Amino acid sequence: GPYGLIGMFIQTIAGADAFDISEAELEARLQTIVVQGRRLDEWGLANLAYTVLSEEAWQYIIDTVGVESVVSNWNAHRAIDLLVYLLKMVGGQDDLQYKRVTGGWSQVPMKLASEIEAMGGQIRLDHRLRRIDPSAGASTLLHFTRGPKSTETPDDAPAAPYRPVQAEHLVLAMPRRSIELLDPESLVFDSDVVRDLLQLVVPQPVVRLLFGYRDPWWTTEDFDTGYALTTLPLRQVYYWSVTPPSATDPDAPRAMLMTSYVDAAATDFWLPLEQSEGWVPDVHGADLPTHDPDGDGPLEAVSVLGNDIPRGMVESAQALLCTLHERDSIPAPYLANRIDWGKDPYGGGWHLWMPCTDSSAAMKAIRKPLADRNLYVTGEAWSDIQGWVEGALRTAEHVLEDHLGLPLPTWVPPDTYLGP
Repeated sequence: GPYGLIGMFIQTIAGADAFDISEAELEARLQTIVVQGRRLDEWGLANLAYTVLSEEAWQYIIDTVGVESVVSNWNAHRAIDLLVYLLKMVGGQDDLQYKRVTGGWSQVPMKLASEIEAMGGQIRLDHRLRRIDPSAGASTLLHFTRGPKSTETPDDAPAAPYRPVQAEHLVLAMPRRSIELLDPESLVFDSDVVRDLLQLVVPQPVVRLLFGYRDPWWTTEDFDTGYALTTLPLRQVYYWSVTPPSATDPDAPRAMLMTSYVDAAATDFWLPLEQSEGWVPDVHGADLPTHDPDGDGPLEAVSVLGNDIPRGMVESAQALLCTLHERDSIPAPYLANRIDWGKDPYGGGWHLWMPCTDSSAAMKAIRKPLADRNLYVTGEAWSDIQGWVEGALRTAEHVLEDHLGLPLPTWVPPDTYLGP
């Protein structure tokens, strides 16, 4: 399979024991490897792979690995490091189990927020950082706009008043695009170093569709939850747990489907559908209802979290699910939601380091990019585990320990590897 081919490629480049040594040992080794006179940081992953694998083998990997960008032509050093990390976690495990946070992933930041407030910290929602100015000493002056739509910047929106806030220490837990959206007069853009560092990571387009069904139509005696990979524009489908009937939820069963999880070029199929509600591509599938199951309104009005979804996107996904499951028809969802992480203020679902970049040095530099300011940058975009929460946490811990002088928490093992 694809994981076996990737593993063979990595062992050819990084040694037969690449999956057996520690992360720190692997990083040290990758720093020293030279292929055809070039360090790994100077190679694109696909360029390097072609020195070991055939074109057919590499295309097979792209088609079957699910997340295409992870095997795109990005920084080979960082790619090998991440692929070893991922293959240790999921590769070759026939009994792999998928789990979720009880109550949803939102419980994690909500719990963190409650802990911060319990310690006397304050959290201000609906604030958007607009500009950063220098202030006394090493501090900064922050200018915000407020309001429930502060993440949107329509051209005709009236200018909102700035709210200056003095910051002795400023941590920008922000990806590249969010930083680029700051006022051009902001302090960070006065530095050629910061401007150059921002260009070293590339945002990756990612689109996800989530549908809720009153009936888990995909279940069989042998299957109810899990994962499907396809070369159809859906690419990846995650079948989540089914809610059984209960006294508090007599209308169950209900079930949630991550109908499509796509990145890289696969997002091109879905983006035009966001612009034209009535257009449906020529895909195979049964005629689909144009109203929700209860007949209360048009399908495009069914949404959650205030994120409306065009009818064409829902109908196209439904038709592709019919093709995937070899069925003439499937029930219409009672709710639907989509997120395009490529839109502002995110710029991408995750980021990848550019080839021909000393990524290890760049990671350290971006964490405190200005020598005379207490300004720090964290997040998965600037980490060695891009696209994963672990990467964001590693960069945050580096800032806390290396620049703010805080000790490693007692609940974290002292030998925990935090990356370069």
